[in-house]
Amino acid sequence: MCEFYDPTVNNSCREPIAEQVGDKRHANFCGYLQPAVDAYTLQDESRISAARSELNELFDIQSTSAAHALSSEADATKQKLEQLFGRDDKEQD
Repeated sequence: MCEFYDPTVNNSCREPIAEQVGDKRHANFCGYLQPAVDAYTLQDESRISAARSELNELFDIQSTSAAHALSSEADATKQKLEQLFGRDDKEQD
């Protein structure tokens, strides 16, 4: 997942002064670790969608109405907290 990782060079790292990692199965540290931009790519979004549908069905959740209800409840709770601590809409950033 590091942008310097390259199995074709010595030590599998393009950073020339990085220490060699002897035991790659256990935790280790590298001060040069830079996450690669393309380290993670979503393979199949249909599987995620199918799993989400199954969970919604299992817990009897209607996706749009449940999300709206949670959003409305969160907004109401936030408004009550802001009133409690004396912060009104005019003071918000």
